[in-house]
Amino acid sequence: MSERFDLESQVRQRAQRDPDFRVRLIEDPRATLEDLLGIELGEVTVRVVEEDPGEVVVVLPPAAPSTDLTDAELAGVAAGGTGWGSCEDTCQNRGCNLTG
Repeated sequence: MSERFDLESQVRQRAQRDPDFRVRLIEDPRATLEDLLGIELGEVTVRVVEEDPGEVVVVLPPAAPSTDLTDAELAGVAAGGTGWGSCEDTCQNRGCNLTG
């Protein structure tokens, strides 16, 4: 398991058994976690969501950056290009003379 998962699990367990901790965690999650961990959390946003009975909250990680090609890149690949410009331009820029 990851350290983050372990930490979140410990925080949830403590909030279940310690009503004062739970209240502090909901009212000021940043300060409560900083006190618990003994560190400053920096520029990160800390948010606590309390589930209601019959509700399930799913927390998703940030979306991965897109690896999709732009329309221009796709058109270049479809035309047999490399995305570096024409072969002539590439060869001239690199100092070779494969085109003539």
